[in-house]
Amino acid sequence: MNMSRRDSSEYSSKILEIIRERRSIREFRDEEIPVEDLKLLIEAARWAPSGSNLQPWKFVIVTDKRLVKAIKLISPGMFGEPPALIIICHDLSRAELSRELQLIDIGASMQNILLYAHALGLGTCPIASFNSEGIAELLELPDHLKPTIIISVGKPERKPSPPERIPLDKLIVKIY
Repeated sequence: MNMSRRDSSEYSSKILEIIRERRSIREFRDEEIPVEDLKLLIEAARWAPSGSNLQPWKFVIVTDKRLVKAIKLISPGMFGEPPALIIICHDLSRAELSRELQLIDIGASMQNILLYAHALGLGTCPIASFNSEGIAELLELPDHLKPTIIISVGKPERKPSPPERIPLDKLIVKIY
């Protein structure tokens, strides 16, 4: 991408605006999300960085309302009635490095989904409180795929106010 300095500044400002405005959405409109839009979110996720480029993730898209309700029964962290879910699974068959480091990679893929969804006007909420074995059984996943995070996706019913953030000068310990 070849940009002028002015274009680059506008582009970086827009990215920072998307980062600042994104919120966890727990109340969704009763509107279906097109599968093509959900595939775009996976496209954003697959470009996340990963150690040794192992890309230790696989994704399950769930739009079936009955399956969403069944998943919600074993996911105490899920609120609202999301029209779609993206379940990021750790592909243990690609676990050549430290599992902990690969969880960081999966977190990067999740962040790409959250930010791109916001840019598309969709609301998301990452969910970590769920029964992983139960989800794997419901989705009939092979043993090497471990559900790691669920992302609820839908059109936001409302936009929450931003939470308070620690001031930048309180976060930077030293500048050398």
